[in-house]
Amino acid sequence: MRQKLLLFLLAPLLVVASALPGADQRATQEQLSDYYPYALMSYLSETDIVLGCGTLEQQLFFIFRLSYLGDQGIRMLVDAEDIPASWRAHFTHVRPPDEHVADSGSNQCPSGNQLVDQITLPDSGITASVFVRTVGSASGGRIIVAFSGEQPNSFYQCLLSEPGGPCAEQQLQSVANLVRAFTEEYPGYPVDVVGYSHSGALVQALMFASPLIDQAYIFNSYGVHPGWLNGGDDERQSRIHHVYIEGSLLYGQDYNILNRYSRWQLPQHKVFASSVALSAKGMEPNLRQIYRINHHDSWLDTFYNLMSTTWVLHSKEAVLRTFEAQLGLDFPW
Repeated sequence: MRQKLLLFLLAPLLVVASALPGADQRATQEQLSDYYPYALMSYLSETDIVLGCGTLEQQLFFIFRLSYLGDQGIRMLVDAEDIPASWRAHFTHVRPPDEHVADSGSNQCPSGNQLVDQITLPDSGITASVFVRTVGSASGGRIIVAFSGEQPNSFYQCLLSEPGGPCAEQQLQSVANLVRAFTEEYPGYPVDVVGYSHSGALVQALMFASPLIDQAYIFNSYGVHPGWLNGGDDERQSRIHHVYIEGSLLYGQDYNILNRYSRWQLPQHKVFASSVALSAKGMEPNLRQIYRINHHDSWLDTFYNLMSTTWVLHSKEAVLRTFEAQLGLDFPW
């Protein structure tokens, strides 16, 4: 314990740089505009949308950002009729409001007032939000499947280890079946997939497990074991677009020996994709404050985040806010 505490206190000094091929490209303004809707969809896949009884700030947060997607011709699928019939049993759609109202001053919302709109993959616990884009595509439409990925589970752990066990192969097939179902439900609509952190590993592996996927967008992603890439098809790999925040932890550009995520262990794998970087320089205090509002960490983790921004910069909030700052979007909260 004494050794861990000493390492903890020395966190800012214990950073090991590990440069990745192609990881030094700074995102252009055109890339920022193209990738931001995917970053926003990735964020929304991580969060229950509380409009019925959330705080005013929470309501404004989601209303403005959902409106932005609407202006881009993108809508979230919230009606079970929009989901392929074979997956409706796994879809949690809009629930009617309860008669009960949340206590004033409470951020907790009764379950009946939440708009979840997520598909839960059987057996894995992985959830996905689905969006349809009606403009901006040569074919006239596009399906985007955004996978949640902030919390690890056994399925993600399998993707980080060498292939051989049946757990990840079965789940990859399940996800591939989900993609196939949407191509059948929406013929002629290309399918894009989106992942953040651990679900970025899923998206990378999925690009080689399903030929039906057109493009993949990943943010601050944890690397997948190279064995899942089946030798690496360069043409398929070129369709994986990775954006990371400079100084964030799990990507691999900067490894910190005090990775609170894996509890004193370094990530084993790097992202196998072309990458572009975003700088959050000067935003750290604001991002740290936003992180504290949205997360309830132990005192040890809170102290860590005060000393080092590597984990805060990895967070989904940091990804979204850095995009918005770079694009000059003045959204509330």
